[in-house]
Amino acid sequence: MKVTRKQIIKIIKEYGTYSQRVIHRGRYPSTGPDYGGNLTIDDVREVFPTKTSGEQIDIHDEFGESTNNAGELKKAYIKKYGSLHEGRMGEMGTQLTDEIVDLLIERRVIQLPRGGAYDDVLYQDALDYVRDNIIPTLKNLAATGAWERK
Repeated sequence: MKVTRKQIIKIIKEYGTYSQRVIHRGRYPSTGPDYGGNLTIDDVREVFPTKTSGEQIDIHDEFGESTNNAGELKKAYIKKYGSLHEGRMGEMGTQLTDEIVDLLIERRVIQLPRGGAYDDVLYQDALDYVRDNIIPTLKNLAATGAWERK
């Protein structure tokens, strides 16, 4: 999905830059805890090396007060989310949804609103189309032995 300059400016205003978020918390990455717990950003990086620095900071914010090290972070994260990789599946689902919506717009099945932003109406239009057209087609293909034709 293409992100416009206007959207980037809006995101920065809403969330701030990485350095603004870090300074707001009164610390820099890897300088240790600033909560009651002893969890450091390095502990978060150890457990979640593939997440972005922003996601790592969010995890630190969420679990920093209640955990003291990487081992406790793993246990707390799994207890809350079921697995260390659950967040990645959610992101993949969101990305796939946006790609499907992009394809429906490209094929002129649904229309992008005037402002050009993805809003509730756009997603509802996509949902209606998939539910009314794609799902029945998939059901028919599955019922007629489409799997055997592979």
